[in-house]
Amino acid sequence: MTTFKPIVSVSTTMAASATDVWEAATHWTGVMFMGSKVSTNWHAGHSITLKGKQYKDRGKVATFQRNKLLEFTYYSPLSGKADEPDNYNLVSISLQSTDGGTQVTITQSLAANAEPPDDETLKEFEKNWQAMLENLRSAAEK
Repeated sequence: MTTFKPIVSVSTTMAASATDVWEAATHWTGVMFMGSKVSTNWHAGHSITLKGKQYKDRGKVATFQRNKLLEFTYYSPLSGKADEPDNYNLVSISLQSTDGGTQVTITQSLAANAEPPDDETLKEFEKNWQAMLENLRSAAEK
């Protein structure tokens, strides 16, 4: 089993219930994943595919605790890296109910043996996850 270490974490509070945030996050159109079509049955250990016009990324659902925690591994052939366990990331989306909303935290982790990215790449990852949080906010707060 691969162990992971966090490299980027972003968080925000949304004016929506955990149920509404969860429904938006797990919608098959991939609201928060830049419009990717998400294919999965949301069962731990089962595959997940995120497909766009020019890519097809994949992984496995690691944790699915409705309205609380979603974790999945993630591999993109566009990375140019071999399809090996050390080249997968772990994405965690955690939800915590607060007064009047839900705190949402997205964490991207690398395999513990993987070479960490440079600072510029980390900033790009953080920028992308912030954009995804905003997409999720727009969908959940409707």
